[in-house]
Amino acid sequence: MKNCCELHHFSAEVLGVTHLGELKEHMICGAHRTRVLDTTDYVLNLIATRDVLSDPTLEKMAVGLDATRDTCANCMLLDFDRLQAPTLCTPAKFLGCEEEPRNPRAR
Repeated sequence: MKNCCELHHFSAEVLGVTHLGELKEHMICGAHRTRVLDTTDYVLNLIATRDVLSDPTLEKMAVGLDATRDTCANCMLLDFDRLQAPTLCTPAKFLGCEEEPRNPRAR
C-alpha cells in the first residue's frame, strides 16, 4: 500500500496534475490499484478455505483485508488536490507504514 501511495504522489508530480482524481484512470495507477484489489481478493479466498473462527489471527486478518479492499477500491487519495493529499492513506497507516518526508519539489 505504501508503494501505491508513493506511486500516486509521484505520478501527480511527474504528470503535473493538480487533483489526484485525474489519476483514477491512468493506466499505471489504475493497474496498481487493480493489483492491490486482486491480491486482497486472492488472500481473502485463501483465508476462507481455512477454519477462520478457530484462529484469532486469521479472523483479524480477514476483517482487516476486507475493510482495506473497500478503501482501496475507492482510493481516498483520489479525493485530494495534489498538495493537500496525505502522504499515506488510512489503511497504509493502519498497517504500520511509516510516513516519509515529502519531496520538496512537489510543492
